[in-house]
Amino acid sequence: MTSQKEEALQAEFLTLIFGQALGYEFERPELRQLLLEKKTSVDGTKPDGALGEFAADGKGALGGPTRAEVFTFPSSAPPSGPSSRPPPGAAT
Repeated sequence: MTSQKEEALQAEFLTLIFGQALGYEFERPELRQLLLEKKTSVDGTKPDGALGEFAADGKGALGGPTRAEVFTFPSSAPPSGPSSRPPPGAAT
């Protein structure tokens, strides 16, 4: 599967399950509870999604605390926490 197809499936899966089925807000421009591929502040990794309270700042960018990281496919999940995930661009 190409990376582009996988990312499209991840976005659709996350919005269907977390947005539509479980009711997390993912469409409002000023406040969301689900963000797709939000870079973490801890180690710079990008989980497939993040759950939290993300509010727009004065410039329209969404920010706020991440409560949980979401990984949709086993190949994207870190084996034992975010710090063990290879850095972006590293050979796998």
